[in-house]
Amino acid sequence: MMITLQNNGMTAHISLTGAELKSLRDSAGNEMLWPGDPNGWERSSPLLFPIVSNTRNKKLTIKGKEYDMPNHGVVRNLPWEVEQPSPDRAVFSIHQNEETLAHYPYLFSLTAAYTLLPKGIRLELTVQNPNDEPMPYCIGTHPGLKVPFESSKGSDFSDYSLLFDQPERQDCPLYNFKERQIDIDNRETFLSDPQTFHLDHGIFNRVDSVILDDLRSRKVTLRDNKTGEAVEYRLQNFSDLCIWNMMNAKFLCVEAWQGLSVLDTEDNTLEHKHNVVTLVPGASGTHLLEIEKV
Repeated sequence: MMITLQNNGMTAHISLTGAELKSLRDSAGNEMLWPGDPNGWERSSPLLFPIVSNTRNKKLTIKGKEYDMPNHGVVRNLPWEVEQPSPDRAVFSIHQNEETLAHYPYLFSLTAAYTLLPKGIRLELTVQNPNDEPMPYCIGTHPGLKVPFESSKGSDFSDYSLLFDQPERQDCPLYNFKERQIDIDNRETFLSDPQTFHLDHGIFNRVDSVILDDLRSRKVTLRDNKTGEAVEYRLQNFSDLCIWNMMNAKFLCVEAWQGLSVLDTEDNTLEHKHNVVTLVPGASGTHLLEIEKV
C-alpha cells in the first residue's frame, strides 16, 4: 500500500513497507527518484536501523550476547503504521516486535515524518528509548536519485558533480570486499579538491562506494555541470556519507548515515561501533534529511 502526498505541484508516494519513499515528482512531472530495477538495485530509498551497511559475518554482539543482524538492519522490510496523513505530510512509525527483538534486544520507537517542500521533500527520523537502560543504535538513509536528471536532456552521468559546503578530507577509506569491512587507514583520494567529487562510473565499478567518514558538510549539492540543474541534500545529525552506484546504472545514492559498515579496527560489539549513538532511558534522537531542487 502507498501513501500519496501532493502539494504545490510536488507528488510523493511512500510505501507502508519500510516507510520507503518510492516516487518523488516535481511540478513538471519529472520523476526525481530511481524507481528500482529487478535486474539491478530494486530499491528506491530504504531506511536503515539499528545499523547501516553490514556487520562482520552478519553478527553483532549486544549486551554481551551475539545476534544475527541483516544488512542495513531490521526495519526496511517490515510493515509500518501511518497516522492520518495531511495533503503534504505523513508520519510513519514502527516499534519493537517479535522479529526485531530476535536481532536487536531493545524496545524502541522509530518514526519517519515526510513533509513535502516546494521543490522536494523533508525526512525527519526520530528514535526514542523507552527502556530502563541505555540504547545504542546507528541509523541511515539510502535515497537513489535518477542521474542524469529526468529533466536534463542530453546529459550523462559523468557531467555531474557533488559539491560540499565545507572542506572534506579528500582521501576516503576503502571497503575490503574479501573481509567485508572498511579498512579505515587504507585510503584513496577521490575528491578533486576538498569540496568537489566528480561522478565517474569507473570509480564505482572499482571500489563500489565512496565513503566520507566524519562528514563536516551540512549541505551537499548534486549538480549537472552541463545544464546547471541541481539538487541539494541538507543534513542534520548525520556523521558520515556513503556515495554509491552499481552496474553503470543511471542513479546515484547519496546516503546520510550515523555510523558506518564494520571497521577493521572494531570488534563486533554494537556499543563500540564508529559514531554509534547511545540514548539514555527516556531520551530521543532526531536525524534530518531534506532533498530539494535548487
